[in-house]
Amino acid sequence: MSLLRRIEKERQTGQPGAPSEVRVRRQPAAPARDAYMDLKTRIQAKLIAELDPTMDVSQTEEVRRTIEEMYGTILAEEHIVLSRSERQRLFEQIVAEILGLGPLEPLLADPHVTEIMVNGANQIYTQKEGKTCQKGDSGRQGDN
Repeated sequence: MSLLRRIEKERQTGQPGAPSEVRVRRQPAAPARDAYMDLKTRIQAKLIAELDPTMDVSQTEEVRRTIEEMYGTILAEEHIVLSRSERQRLFEQIVAEILGLGPLEPLLADPHVTEIMVNGANQIYTQKEGKTCQKGDSGRQGDN
């Protein structure tokens, strides 16, 4: 007999035997990284849905300004409060995915990175000042 049925039976009959206290096993809270990725994905999807598909993406600065205006509006509408640095970081990541090469953009912009080797979504290596680092290593500056 399931725990729920035993509890219902105890309530109906008043018979002891089934536990009087129900303990619920809780899932651990989602890590902050998952919450951040969910927020990023949700905002990015809204931006893409609202962007004019006829917009000339070769006009990068104009498109970037448009995305920034829409980004600010979405954050305000959803009452999302972020610090200035978090807000800017999220914006840059979203713009990099919409207009560029996503997580590779900061690596391409870094003048010290001489080589980027991609061996799948979770294996990105860079060569910086003669040293090879995997994305996320302490030797690499920038976002993980």
